[in-house]
Formats: sequence, structure tokens, C-alpha cells
Amino acid sequence: MPTGESRILIALLVVVTAFGTVVQSRINGELVVITRNPFEIGILNFIVGLVACTILVVSRRAVRTAWTRMMTLTRRGQIRWWECLGGICGTYFVTVQSGSVPILGVSVFTVAVVAGQATNAAVLDRIGLGPAGRQPVSALRICAVILAIVAVVVSVSDRFDSSRFADSRLSMVFALLAISAGLVSAVQSALNGRVAQKVGHGMAAGWMNFAVGTVVGLPIAIVLSAATGRAFVALPLDRPWLLIGGALALLYVATVAWAIRPLGILGAAVLSVVGLLLGALVIDLLAPTPGTQFGWHLVVGVLLAIAAAGLAALGRTR
Repeated sequence: MPTGESRILIALLVVVTAFGTVVQSRINGELVVITRNPFEIGILNFIVGLVACTILVVSRRAVRTAWTRMMTLTRRGQIRWWECLGGICGTYFVTVQSGSVPILGVSVFTVAVVAGQATNAAVLDRIGLGPAGRQPVSALRICAVILAIVAVVVSVSDRFDSSRFADSRLSMVFALLAISAGLVSAVQSALNGRVAQKVGHGMAAGWMNFAVGTVVGLPIAIVLSAATGRAFVALPLDRPWLLIGGALALLYVATVAWAIRPLGILGAAVLSVVGLLLGALVIDLLAPTPGTQFGWHLVVGVLLAIAAAGLAALGRTR
């Protein structure tokens, strides 16, 4: 079992890598404004992540050894087929992220995701889907879930305007989608954590995540783009920094997959909240999207979400 000091270091690493997903959210929002196609941007993230992860597998012996072990265990059935489906959850998350950020702004999207993660992570910890097995759900953790949901309501409350019913309804639809993305993200973390535990390396689990997400997500993205009248368009290659979202996601996915055993599903999810939310506030201040509404509602919502993270972590510790 990790010591108290090592748990703190693992938690800090999750917080730092979580900030990268905030940057990914902003990048994806910008790309959707350019391409008008969230499905294209969603699969782009997975292709970039898969390429980056494959380079790491080839170049690093420890990752290559873990990858080989993962392939062997998968063929033998010791890694079950459903444990490999985290990438499908990730495809859904990134697609919702790409479409929601231009409408909600990074902070509101992140608060809604946190609410979804905290809610489902508590359930998944209770039923034992994560690598650490069944974890108790205390009263404090239940309070944390309720507080996280309140944080979402407060964050979007300034958008309820009867004179702009269509805009208000649109904001609520995307807020609910963001919550669902958080629910799915907790499942992704649990499945990737199981794979990482069996193979001994989070980056190998990250490769499985991006490989499955790319193989399954690409045809779905093509079909959904055609069904909604959206075309795959040329990417802004003159601004290559807009294409690194998948690499940032890889870093976060691998870190959470590695950290989820010592921290638990809920612990890993809520300890990333500080990095996510504070980073989101910074991004919305310095580089807001057209849908960003920065006011006291948003600040209070973020503070409530951070408080929910603290309650959840305290509840797990006890």
C-alpha cells in the first residue's frame, strides 16, 4: 500500500495533468468553431493520442513490456473484452466536450463533468468496478455528490432568461450532455484502471483506450457527420498547437489509470477537480469562448465543486 506521502504526490500529479484536459477543452472548442464538426474533432483527438501513445510504446522498454503483457492477457481472456471498452467512453466524452465548450464555456462544462464524475464514481466504487474492488460510500461522499450537482445548477443559473428561452434551453441541453459525459468518464477511468492494474503500466492502458476509441469511433464519426450534414474539413495545419488535444488527453488518461488503484475511482476523479476547475477559470478569463458568461454564478459554482471534491476525498479517507 502507498504511504501517506506517496498518496499526496500521486494526488498532485493527477491535479497537474487535469489542467491539461482544460487546455484540451479550449482547443477542441476552438477547432469546432473552425470546422463546425464536433465528430471530426472528437476522433481527431483519439488519432493524435493513439499516435503519441504508439511512439511511447515503441520507444520505452517498460511501456513496450507492459503492452506485450497486455496483448497476451487479452488473447488469454485474462483481460476481459468489456474491460477494453474505456476508449468508447472516451470518444463520447471528447465529442460532447467539443460541442459543449463553445456553448457553455470551459468552466461550466467542467463543473458539469465533475458532477457527473462524482455521482457515477461513487456508484462504481460501491459496486467494485474499479481495480481496488468495492469501496464504502459514506454520508460525506453522498453529500459531496449532492453539492456537485448544486454547483452545476448555480453555474448555469444566470442563463435562465425567459426572454431568451431558446438560448436558455440550449444551455441546459448542453449542460445535461456535459453531466452525461462526466458519468461516462468515470466508467472510462474504472475500466482503464483495471487494465493498468493487470499490466502494470498506465501508458499501456492508455494505448488500449485510444486504439479502441479510434477503431470504434472513426466509423461512428463518419456516419454521424453524414447524418447531420456535416463534412470532414481541412484542419488548421498553420496552427499545429490546436492539434495536440489528444496528446494532453493521453497524459491524463494514463495518469488516472495509474493513480486509480491507490486513490480509488472517486478519489482520483475528485482530486483532479481542483486542477480542472481552477484551470477552467483561468482559461475562461484569458481565452473565453463565445458562450462564456463570467460572473459570480460561475465563481460560486466552481467553489462549490471544489468543496464537493474535498468532501468526497475526506469521505473516502474515513
